Amino acid sequence: MIPTSSGVGFVPHSDAQLDAMARDIGLARPEDVFSEIPKHLMAAQPPLGRAGLSQDDILRLGMKAAARTRHDRPIFLGGGFYDRFVPPALVEAILRRTDYYSAYTPYQPEASQGLLQGLFEYQRGICALTGLDVSNASLYDGATALAEAVLCLYGASEHTRGAVLVSAAVHPHYRAVLRTYLSDISLDLIEIPYCAEGGNTLPDAVRRARSNGPVIAVVAQNPNFFGVMEDMRGIASAAKDHEAGMVYVFEPTSLSVLASPEETGADIAVAEGQSLGLPLYYGGLALGVFAAREKFLRRLPGRIVGKTLDNQGREAYCLTLQTREQHIRREKATSNICTNHTLCAIYAGAYLRLLGADGLRSVVETSAARMDQFLDGLLPDFAAPRFSSPSLFEVVIRSKRPLDHLPVLPLRSYYPDLQDAYLVSFTERRTTADVMGLLSEISRA
Repeated sequence: MIPTSSGVGFVPHSDAQLDAMARDIGLARPEDVFSEIPKHLMAAQPPLGRAGLSQDDILRLGMKAAARTRHDRPIFLGGGFYDRFVPPALVEAILRRTDYYSAYTPYQPEASQGLLQGLFEYQRGICALTGLDVSNASLYDGATALAEAVLCLYGASEHTRGAVLVSAAVHPHYRAVLRTYLSDISLDLIEIPYCAEGGNTLPDAVRRARSNGPVIAVVAQNPNFFGVMEDMRGIASAAKDHEAGMVYVFEPTSLSVLASPEETGADIAVAEGQSLGLPLYYGGLALGVFAAREKFLRRLPGRIVGKTLDNQGREAYCLTLQTREQHIRREKATSNICTNHTLCAIYAGAYLRLLGADGLRSVVETSAARMDQFLDGLLPDFAAPRFSSPSLFEVVIRSKRPLDHLPVLPLRSYYPDLQDAYLVSFTERRTTADVMGLLSEISRA
């Protein structure tokens, strides 16, 4: 760090210095470092049209932006990330302890027993929550967990090509990531339209879906992106009619009051784990939850922590399965996803243990009560529920006037047919006064 004209920061290298460094490593020009990147992906100019900034300039910009952020306004945004209560005890015990910061593989189990035990307890908690047999030690986020679930079913099938049926009521970001994953694979992605009146996925629509090849997987979310509760048993039955695997995308706390994925007949269950008490932090922390039936054990992506005995007969923890390209020949890898979110997973496991079944149920019941209070106070002259099917703690409303200035989620960019629709989410952190305030703002919009 040395002084610059705009403060303390790094001085950019001159063109002559860059040319010299390029020659030292056998390149004709500095730009050749990026020769493997396709030309159409290269930026024509610096991001935001700016040249390089010093660290001091960046900090100053960040503080200026932070000063514009309101901290006094209740959040009713949801759609996968939720403003849930963050237990201070867990923050101090886990999130602020540098012991857990590394998300890298604990290659030396004898020196990593604490991390491994924490991940093992997380896996055990996810299995208890979903009712399924095995869980991995987490993935990046809910979207990648879904994509990996479909690849897992594809790898376990006897087919080299086929189709994946996914409800249009599954989170749009998840579907986009899945589409990217499948872009170079012989799997067609077929979206099943949601019911325009109910906002739900009809099992008969899944049964009637036709594809050019065998159906490898059926994907549905419960509650779905609209907050509507789906008939997951019916959808799982339709998947079996196609002789396909069933992927259940869930919201973790909801399983305290809804039938588990195992009970509904799902083969694999995936989720975004942020709602297990993790802070929002402007779009993260996140972790991908992944659980499956035992027959898929050897095809699970990522890593699995197991319990064993050491050479003195004492309980010990180790990495049981690591069927990833880092550890075996790539052509034999079941997945190329190379890490998990250790810090977040250990935190989520501790959150599950801290709250227990009764605590999770209380979280959902309080959230649902706030939603019911909102719906009871909603005036038809201003807004009304968009769908007729029951919701749990998120609801889509149709507004006669724009609500983009409120902390709710406009749906028009995801669903062109929902131009006047907004997703409103409720958590245990929202108070009666918060709900009344939102109702008042809607009536004044």
